[in-house]
Amino acid sequence: AFAIFDATSFYDGMENARRAVAQVLSYNNVAAEVVASLPNPEEVFQAVMEGKYSSSKNALPQTPAYTKNLKIEEIVPSAKQLERGKFAWNNPLAGYSYTLIWQPAKDRQVRNRRPRGSYDIMTLNTGTKTSAVPTALQARSNDAADRTEPLVVYMVSTDAKTNYATTMMTAVQTIGAMITAKLQRLTILQFDESHFDWTDTKVRQCNLYPVLLGLLRSARIEAPNVTIGFVGGDMASWISNPAPMIESVFDTVESDESEVIYKRGDAFAPLLVHKPLDDPVQFVKPKKKAWGA
Repeated sequence: AFAIFDATSFYDGMENARRAVAQVLSYNNVAAEVVASLPNPEEVFQAVMEGKYSSSKNALPQTPAYTKNLKIEEIVPSAKQLERGKFAWNNPLAGYSYTLIWQPAKDRQVRNRRPRGSYDIMTLNTGTKTSAVPTALQARSNDAADRTEPLVVYMVSTDAKTNYATTMMTAVQTIGAMITAKLQRLTILQFDESHFDWTDTKVRQCNLYPVLLGLLRSARIEAPNVTIGFVGGDMASWISNPAPMIESVFDTVESDESEVIYKRGDAFAPLLVHKPLDDPVQFVKPKKKAWGA
């Protein structure tokens, strides 16, 4: 208050601040001659906090007891256990980051391929049937379709990407129903979609196959007794030569190569490759010259 009154040259306020400080000191049994010779109230306050006017007859702050700077191990002897040498930032994910790429199937060897079985095919379809009907007929005409073991072929139509949430929930309910019914084989067919370079930032339709792959990969963990395969491809592959894709319907449930995507007639399979993450802390050096200089 004294500083504000002093800045505004309000002398009556300055005098009232001095009187208030003098009254507080008098109530705390400070000598009258000391009160009469009060300097700036701010200096008085600092002197009070330093214990200059403290005594056994008042409640003013005592003189603070200063101690030497002690080390932590002198106070807590067990603190020596915390010594671990020089501290440095580390990345807990170092060595554990991978990126999924699509590798040409011809460059890899299929493992654990079982002999061709005999299946009783039941087909399911979402949306339009333009591609589903001929695919279902070709699958039922295959030599493996001999009506023995049940196989569900779930076909995702070409217009499913415009019904994203509906298709996603339908796939979840289909997998859940198969688990309840104890059906052990499912192949998901994806029309008019193929893998793309994730670094390409071109605007395109939202693909469904990443979501479907995530669902079936989770289902393999939650329900390991259900064998789920995936076959996808662009329309160029389905129209030009669908025979290899029809064969993949059965191959994906009979070997470790359970996911295949065709692009322009060529088959690709997923592969995890080690890819270190970029440094999360990047330093930017400013240019010597300002912009426009």
